[in-house]
Amino acid sequence: MGCGLGLLVFGHWLPSAGGWRWLTNVPILDIGGGMFTAGLLSVALQYFDGQDNEVRATQRLERVLRASAPTMRDAVIDGFAFSPEDLARVATPETLDRIITNGLGIRLGDAGFGKNVYEDLRQQALGTPERLHDARISIRLSMDSSAANGRAALNSASVR
Repeated sequence: MGCGLGLLVFGHWLPSAGGWRWLTNVPILDIGGGMFTAGLLSVALQYFDGQDNEVRATQRLERVLRASAPTMRDAVIDGFAFSPEDLARVATPETLDRIITNGLGIRLGDAGFGKNVYEDLRQQALGTPERLHDARISIRLSMDSSAANGRAALNSASVR
């Protein structure tokens, strides 16, 4: 558009220029007019097309996201399943509780039962005062030799 306008101005200036009269045989005004008209048309088309452009771009993005959503979802789930640190970094404790409850509900085939199992297990785990690692337990059962005749024999258990 700018070149066309420049050629139109140059074409109207040309007859008054003394040394440039030989260029009057070249259709500078026609070329400038064509370029200016094409520039105006392209600006008008871009303006009218731009109004629908955002709607089309949004529709295109929605189609792409809809098509790739299952793949992205599976990738996120696989990433969290194999890297608990990532899951702990992005999820709140409440979200982790919902994930566990939903997972148990799916595996057990009953959402209510899965929720009950998780709540009971969580309560037991949090209520345990201490955890013993590598603990050894020894239980010894023996007959009580001091039992009197005619009475049932007593067993004695020693736990260490």
